[in-house]
Amino acid sequence: MAVKIRGSAISAIAGAGIGLCIAIVTLLFALLNNKWDNEVFKGIINFITSIPTFLFEAKLNMPQLVQNVLFFIYWVLMGAIFGWLAGRKGMFSKMLFVILIGGLIIVHRIVQVKLEKELAAALEAIGGMLK
Repeated sequence: MAVKIRGSAISAIAGAGIGLCIAIVTLLFALLNNKWDNEVFKGIINFITSIPTFLFEAKLNMPQLVQNVLFFIYWVLMGAIFGWLAGRKGMFSKMLFVILIGGLIIVHRIVQVKLEKELAAALEAIGGMLK
């Protein structure tokens, strides 16, 4: 007896795979950036990791290993949600997909800027103490 999987479920699974790929590519960029110190890689890494970093480190102060695992879970869930929405029929699902992807991009950028400002302020304070 074969189990029939609906199209939106297949899309959610594909989206989860894409989310996992985003997390893996980010990890590879971070590893490459350790050797090259490239500003483009830094920008991509900071953008993709902004919300997980803000939630798991800045707000919840979790250990690094837990943060790393949750980073992968975050992107798998985001991919599954967006894949599920993309696989649904109907105009409302498509509009919601576009609105949510736009919102995710905007929120990631806002949080990235906030984290960069906090880091710059902390570095400035440390620099002031060393003078």
